[in-house]
Amino acid sequence: MPTRAPDFPPLAWLNTGERAATRADLRGRVVVLDFWTAGCINCLHLLVELRAAARRLPRDVVFLGVHSGKFA
Repeated sequence: MPTRAPDFPPLAWLNTGERAATRADLRGRVVVLDFWTAGCINCLHLLVELRAAARRLPRDVVFLGVHSGKFA
């Protein structure tokens, strides 16, 4: 049985046209959350693969990157 996700809290969104994603935007699509940090070389290498996958599956999958920086 699918889990009902809560709406996102009010956050600063980047590269979204300043519009926050909503549950309605994501309904019926697979959502991939990528937790990354700019100081991690493996995280940065993975971005290339995620970008390619997003181009192949634009209607079926949503990729959301969550930057979790080590430093403020």
